[in-house]
This record gives sequence, C-alpha cells and structure tokens, in this order.
Amino acid sequence: MDFFECVLNLGKTTKFLSKEVDDRTIGIILHAATHAPSAGEIKEWHFFVIKDKETKDKLVEAALMQKFISLAPVVITVAVDIEKVTLKYFERGERLYAIQDGGHACMLIILTAHALGLGSYLIRAFDEEKVRRILEMPDHMRPLALITIGYPAESPEPVKSIPFENITWVDRYGKRFEGKVEDVIASLEKMFKKKEKKEEVLPKLEEEF
Repeated sequence: MDFFECVLNLGKTTKFLSKEVDDRTIGIILHAATHAPSAGEIKEWHFFVIKDKETKDKLVEAALMQKFISLAPVVITVAVDIEKVTLKYFERGERLYAIQDGGHACMLIILTAHALGLGSYLIRAFDEEKVRRILEMPDHMRPLALITIGYPAESPEPVKSIPFENITWVDRYGKRFEGKVEDVIASLEKMFKKKEKKEEVLPKLEEEF
C-alpha cells in the first residue's frame, strides 16, 4: 500500500471478523513499532499481545465497558518503562518523553495494521491500575493505550481531518502558513492518478514478456 494512501485512508474499526490474526502478521506489526523514534534511543516501550478471551473480558471492565475489546482477535497493550526513562531524563522523561515515545509506537502499530489490510482502534479511556494488575505488569511500567486489531467486518469509520492552515503558524503565533488544503489535495489526487495509470500499464507489459 502506498504511504499516502495508508495515512489518508486510515480509519477506526470496532467490528471485527472472527478470523484469527496469525503470529507472523502480529510480528510484522510489532517489528515496525520498534522502529519508532525514542528519546536518547532508550526504547522504553513494552508490548503485551492479548488473545485470551478471559483476559480480554477483564480488559473490557478496565476500559469502561468498551465491549468491542472482547470481540477483537488481538489486543496490543502499549506500555512504557518509567524507571528506564527516568534514570536518564528524570521527571521530564516520565512526564513527557515516555508519553511521546509510546505514542510514536502506537501510531506505527495502527499504520502497519492498516497497510496489512487490518482494522484497529486506539483505546485511551481505561483504569491504568486495573490494566496493570490484569496483565501483571511490574510497578515501574505504565500502560498507555490498548489497541484492538483484526480483520474489519465493515468499512472502517474515516478519521476526520481539519484544515492544516487553521492551526499552522510560520516563525511565530499569528503569522499564518500560506499553504492551502485545496492545493495539497489537488496535488495528491494528481499523484494517485499517475500511480493508477502506471499500475494499469504494468500488467500488459508483463503479459507481453
């Protein structure tokens, strides 16, 4: 899947097919996540892969009864080692870098799943202490997100965007960025059309040879 297609068509999925997600596919997703940037290359993330139905049911309770969690074939919980990041960056490491680094890993998990034809949903609302107990995390680990993953049973709900020119400033607040969303969209559409035309030609060339 093209990078821009992957990003711009990213959606949210809460209804999954009962089809299993095999370990090789999960491994690809997690391998991609380990390429996320981290402060000082500390790489303080930890990934918990949950397939067990009983454990997923417990996570439903910890996550304010978001019942679709138990129906997802896989739930990946992203946690960070607070002790590890604090040793190098002290309070700033705990309060900022750990959150940033975990967020980077979450985004790569979601994008990679989408690129592989899977749906996902990033869950932020949950009781951290309950999740920590359910997954038997040590005290120095903090769960940041639960990500449900599986083959979508219906078209994912599109992620809504907002005009970037409304929230972008040049050099200082108040000086607006001159780029326009309409121009960007036109450029992307032109790029996608060229790609489609190229893909149409390639099979014919392969048939001739």
